Amino acid sequence: MVSQQTRGYEVSDTTREPVTKAFDLLAAMIDHGGVPMGVRELATRLEMAPSTVHRLLAVLERRSLVQRDATGHYALGLELFRWGQQISSVFSLRETALPRVRELAQKTNETAVLGVYNPTTQMMMYTASVESSHPLRYVLELEKWRPVYAGASGLAIMAFLTEPDQESVIERTQLAPLTERTITDPDVLRRELAKIRRRGYALSSGQNIPGAVGLAAPILGVHDQVVGDVCLTIPDQRFDPAEQDDLIGCLVECVRDISKRLGAGVEPGAWPPGSSSAR
Repeated sequence: MVSQQTRGYEVSDTTREPVTKAFDLLAAMIDHGGVPMGVRELATRLEMAPSTVHRLLAVLERRSLVQRDATGHYALGLELFRWGQQISSVFSLRETALPRVRELAQKTNETAVLGVYNPTTQMMMYTASVESSHPLRYVLELEKWRPVYAGASGLAIMAFLTEPDQESVIERTQLAPLTERTITDPDVLRRELAKIRRRGYALSSGQNIPGAVGLAAPILGVHDQVVGDVCLTIPDQRFDPAEQDDLIGCLVECVRDISKRLGAGVEPGAWPPGSSSAR
């Protein structure tokens, strides 16, 4: 059978792997505008045996990626829509935040990093970094999933999770140490999270990266749910506590602006939302 290309999915011979076939099937349903489709219609469109399409649909239905209606036709499922919303929010966050992160790096001349939180895995990753011009600076690895219980960037996110979600992180990770300074005592961590939530930012030294000081504040979205953070990463040899307040002021101004643009209920001069001051 000859391969052919059809708007974003590939129709090829019967040697395709099951995962590839499943993706092709979903792509066909998406390209059809989400209108329910029957097994034979999908089989014809994808040049697959109806029995193969039926098996794939059964698997996808169990994962809520497709759903079957009363007529036996299949439409895109709620789980697929949830994925789409999460992906859309990540792109929206990056597009909204990156110009402000650049401004923060220019104001402070320190490396500024944008972090994104995944509520499903309860982990975060750095998606963008604007580096300092100092010869001595940290270059952070992007697009790598990281725990939220270690370091200022993760703690700024974890502090603004619900209490059940915080406890879930503690239970799932067992607070395995990343460095000798990582907080591994659950009670100590709970107290630190409460302090971070009250003041609206996190400060850490060497908890995630040895020799690095981190200043981070959360990015909040609709309904004031935490969606990520912005972090300043500074080598401890260069960190001057006398400059801490100025750095925090710039950082809070940055995340407050991003959060407001994303729909958080941020009042003028208030951080975190609901407080009466920025500190």
